[in-house]
Amino acid sequence: MRHRVQRSRLNRQNSHRKATVNSLVRSLVLRNRIQTTLPKAQVTARRADRLMTFGKRGDVAAQRMAFQSLQSRELV
Repeated sequence: MRHRVQRSRLNRQNSHRKATVNSLVRSLVLRNRIQTTLPKAQVTARRADRLMTFGKRGDVAAQRMAFQSLQSRELV
């Protein structure tokens, strides 16, 4: 059942939403600050927090999960 399950859709299709959020996270990692709308910032903050958790773990599986979002060896 989907009761009370909410997700920020950002008025985009699934693939475009993933690409937008991944791009924002990459920019955040590179520049340490981004300027965007509040809903996009909230989704980006959740994804960035998850990536920081992967960084704290530091094992190979965590690096691979981080690479899925960042798509760059230099950023991982």
